[in-house]
Amino acid sequence: MPAGNPFKLRHILKSLLSENKLTASELSRKTEVSKQVLSDWLAGVKPRNIEQVKAVAEYFRISMDYLCFGEDLNSSQSVPVRWISGKFEGRIRIVDET
Repeated sequence: MPAGNPFKLRHILKSLLSENKLTASELSRKTEVSKQVLSDWLAGVKPRNIEQVKAVAEYFRISMDYLCFGEDLNSSQSVPVRWISGKFEGRIRIVDET
């Protein structure tokens, strides 16, 4: 996988807002994610709260993987994914396998 930033939330969110003729303010009211957080994401700041990402993804009826990476990792066999567990269970995406 090539080096670089695989995080695409900024571009995908801009596209979703445009396609749905929404502003960040309107999306904020509909999802209860603050306008400042949405503005940060649109400026390229990575999210810090997974619940906010989930709220936006649910509003648009897309997966969080698609919102953040532009692809649904559940359906992609070519993207290496590893599961971690413990107190929290989660999935990490491997960007560079060197």
